[in-house]
Amino acid sequence: MTKIILFIALLATMPVHPITGHWIAAGPNNTKLFIDFNKDGTFKVYSKTATENSGRYHTSIDTIFMYDNNCGTQVGGKYLLHFYGPDSVSFSLLQDSCGERAQEVNGARMKRG
Repeated sequence: MTKIILFIALLATMPVHPITGHWIAAGPNNTKLFIDFNKDGTFKVYSKTATENSGRYHTSIDTIFMYDNNCGTQVGGKYLLHFYGPDSVSFSLLQDSCGERAQEVNGARMKRG
């Protein structure tokens, strides 16, 4: 019985679709940004020419918590994930004291690449 309860509790904390993997988003001036969310809880945002940002993240059901190098790894942002099937997602701001990250992430859309 205990194993069943633990399994149900684990399922309740899993997102509908995992964020892990390789994603593509629109960047400034019609450039492409690539975002890799790794299984080890790290992420990297880069273009064809440079790394734009990196940091760590974790998810809880439909919410992602992000800590990046541009805002400082102790300053977290909290965003609601809206999945459109397993290959598209957008972000909605829940809480973030880093204005630059909030401006970049809130409303952002990505597709698996």
